[in-house]
Amino acid sequence: MIVLDLYSLFVLIAAVLIGILIIMLILKIVTFLIPPAIIAAAVYFLTKDVKLAGLAFLAIAILETFTRSR
Repeated sequence: MIVLDLYSLFVLIAAVLIGILIIMLILKIVTFLIPPAIIAAAVYFLTKDVKLAGLAFLAIAILETFTRSR
């Protein structure tokens, strides 16, 4: 049987909360980057130009940032 003292219990709870926050942050970043990545992939497959795909990615990411802030 494992017995945890009070300090170990607080460290465990803090570690679990930090882990949950990190997972939520990663999911938020991934959901933010999916639409620009899809558009950039479409532009790349249509033009085979990496510069245009990067420009499309940046443009959609910037537009998404402005539209979410309002």
